[in-house]
Parts: sequence; C-alpha cells; structure tokens
Amino acid sequence: MKKTTLLFLGLFFTVMMQAGSNQTNLTVVSTAGGLAAAITTAGGNINTVTNLTVTGTIDAWDFKDMQLNMPVLAVLNLSGATIAHYSGTGGTASTDNISYAANEIPAWAFSNPNTGQSKASLTSIILPTSLISIGENAFFNCGYLTSLTIPPLVTTIRASAFFNCVGLKSITIPTLVTSIENLAFANCSGLSSITIPVSVTYIGVNAFKSTALITVDAGNSNYSSLAGILFNKTKTNLITCPTSKTGSYTIPSTVTSIGDYSFYNCIGLSSITIPASVTAIGNSAFEGCTGLTTINTYATTPVSLTSVTSVFLDVNTATCTLHVPVGSLATYQGAAQWSDFTINTIADLVISGVNNATVTALSLYPNPATDGFSIQAGEKASTISIYDLSGSLVLSQQIIGKSYINISSLQQGVYVVKADGLVGKLVKK
Repeated sequence: MKKTTLLFLGLFFTVMMQAGSNQTNLTVVSTAGGLAAAITTAGGNINTVTNLTVTGTIDAWDFKDMQLNMPVLAVLNLSGATIAHYSGTGGTASTDNISYAANEIPAWAFSNPNTGQSKASLTSIILPTSLISIGENAFFNCGYLTSLTIPPLVTTIRASAFFNCVGLKSITIPTLVTSIENLAFANCSGLSSITIPVSVTYIGVNAFKSTALITVDAGNSNYSSLAGILFNKTKTNLITCPTSKTGSYTIPSTVTSIGDYSFYNCIGLSSITIPASVTAIGNSAFEGCTGLTTINTYATTPVSLTSVTSVFLDVNTATCTLHVPVGSLATYQGAAQWSDFTINTIADLVISGVNNATVTALSLYPNPATDGFSIQAGEKASTISIYDLSGSLVLSQQIIGKSYINISSLQQGVYVVKADGLVGKLVKK
C-alpha cells in the first residue's frame, strides 16, 4: 500500500511540474536582471510562455531575454513594471559595454541588432506607465505588432523606433512628446492617420516616410499640415506626403524646398505641379512614384539636381511627360535628371504661374493704330521674346526702356512675352 501511495504521489508531482513548466500565461514579479528567474519561480518556462504580465523592475538584460530566449512570446503587459538603468555587456543593442537609460525601452529591444530580424511572435505590448522614452530601433521591423499604446509621460521617440511596423493600424502621440527622430515611423504603411500634438518641436528626417495622413495641431509653433501633408509651420518646406495620396497634386506656392523622400512611394499620384517658388528638391524626393504621368514645373530655370541623388528613381521617364515654361525647353533638356524625361513646353504654365508683381513689372501698352504695342522693361538693353501657345518663338527684338514693337506679322491669338525673366500675356485681336 505504501509503495502504491508513493508511486501515485510521484506521478502527481511529475504531472504538476510538467503543467507548471508548460504554462503559457504568466504574471510575475521581477527584479532588475531577474526576469528569467521570476518566470521559473512562478512555475513557467521561458521557452513556452506566450502571454506575460510583468510587475516590479526590469532592465536591458531582461529585454535581451525577451528578445532572444522567449521564442513564442506574443502578448506582453509591462504597464506595472519599471525600467531600471543598466550598464554592461549583456544588453540588447550590443555585446559592448553600453549604458541604458532608466525609463526607456532600450535600443533594439525586440530586434536583432546584427541582422535586423524582429521578434516575429510579438503582436501586442502594453508599455510601462512610467516610460519617458522609446529607444532607437526598439521595435525595428516588428511587422506583426498590431497593438501598442504610447504612455502619456513619453517625451522622446528615438530614431527608427517603429521602423517598418507595417501591422500598426493606429498610433497616438502623447501631448508631452517633444522629439520624433529620424525614421521613427518610416514605412509604417498600415497607419491610416497620425496626429502631431502641440508639444512636438523636432521631427527628424523621414520620420513619417511612407506613412499615413498627417494632422498637426493648429497650436504647434513648428509644424503644420495641409490635406494630410506635413510642412514646417510657414509651409516653406514640404516634409512628407502620405503614400495614400492619389490623383493630381499642386504644391503650394509658399513652398521653397521639397524634402528628402517627401513623396517616396506615392504610387497613386498621377500628376504633380511644382511652383516657381521651389528652389531646392531633396534626395529621392519622388522615388517610387511609379504612377506619375505628368510633371508640371513653373520654374524657368531648372532647380539644380546635380548635388542630390535619385530624385525620380523608378518614375517611368518614357511615359511621364515633363511640362516646362515657354523658352525653357533647352535648359531643361540639358539639366541633370530633368533631361531624362520627354519634355514639352506649355505657354499657359508661364501665364498662370507668374504672380501679379511679376506681370505688373513687365508693362504692355497696346497701340492699335500702328498694329503694335509699347513695352516697358528695364533701363538696360533687353531682348524681348514672344512665344505662341505651342512654345515656338515667333518674334524677338532688342529694346532699351520703353520701346515700340510691331506685331503686324502675328496672327490673332494669345502669346507670351518674356524680357529679363519677366513674363507678360499678350492677346492680339
């Protein structure tokens, strides 16, 4: 009887141990660097745990255990945990001796820094309520992550923190965030919208490359948005256009520079109009815009692209037509990157593109009695050029100051008059 009882107890103990070691839903109390031990103490197994709630204190050593030694971890609740400072070689980012800040998700927390491979099992995470910063590359390539809320005390989202998190459908940036660094949300193509609060004073390069419609709080003193596109406050710099933008788009005439990767992968854009105010276009600004069939540019002198790269990479220059102002055909045909296109001239581009001050500066005075007109240009010698609406030069004459030009040879119609960079519209009846 004793032997039977002992055998039964032994089997019961074995079964209970196996049940504990295979437990997949755990709540543990951790000390810094002791998460793995806490899981064992709670009767769990780091190799099989899928849902984990952690309270107490953790550090970069514990995040490395989550990154490398919990292969099926899917749902992680850290809301009741505090992240402690850690300094040493056992952290997430490298085997070098690194100092990891307290209250920050450490760099490369859930991705391998050597391969860029993410923790594919992770689908949901609740971050610590005491968190103030999300580290560089923390969720790099975590494409299966679909649920994440940034806690309200966070002030900094570091470079590439959510790079390529394509599974995220929404994200709310808390009202204390001041800095969103380079590529922070780049390639988060699943996002449908994102709102920039008043508090944000710095947005890094390509922070929202290939993301959603962007709305900036009207009270923000550094940034603004229009139709889902991100600008600086005064709208002189176009920063990011969402990939969801389709059809035709005209860049506002306030814009002087188009940023790096600003229209990257906007495959739905069919036409883009660039005002004469633009004097700088960044690297890969229109890269991946495979749907473009028309580009209109109002600048009579091409924006120099000699010091930037891949501005129109993957745009089909054989089927996309570049329209330029009358008299500018030759300069565009000889300009770096612009010359790759089939280029046509449209006189109306010039007529509708010039501002009132420019038109007024070139004054035309009809003289019906002599079938001509007088023109007021500068005090120095000027060459007056008249173009028809096909862009062909039909008359050219040198004048000084106010002079008379005979247009009896011209047929009735609309013409463009240019002199020293000034533009006017001439209608002969």
